[in-house]
Amino acid sequence: MMLSMGLLVAACDSGPTEQAQSQPPAAAAKAEVKAEPKAAPTPEIVQAAIEAADAARTKAASVGHEWRDTAKFITQARTLMSEGKLEEAQQLAEKAKREGELGYKQWELEQARLASS
Repeated sequence: MMLSMGLLVAACDSGPTEQAQSQPPAAAAKAEVKAEPKAAPTPEIVQAAIEAADAARTKAASVGHEWRDTAKFITQARTLMSEGKLEEAQQLAEKAKREGELGYKQWELEQARLASS
């Protein structure tokens, strides 16, 4: 048992993988570059995010697949925006948009499954 644990530790600590070693230097350097922090959202950007979320929610609702909390997230995003909490409002609007898109996608997948049965 100790021998297998030792081999496991040695395998985990063996350095870069073959794939990492075979990458050209430019690709390796590119992988190490970190994204710059996002600029603070403006009220216009947040408003656009809320409108996009509401459009996605409406599309999902049109086929009966609006998720339970999507409208609540949009309402909360509007409230946060009015309070000047733009980053939080944008994050919540983006979450609501994803939910709307996923609700519609769920309906599409269900329709495809039913059509193939």
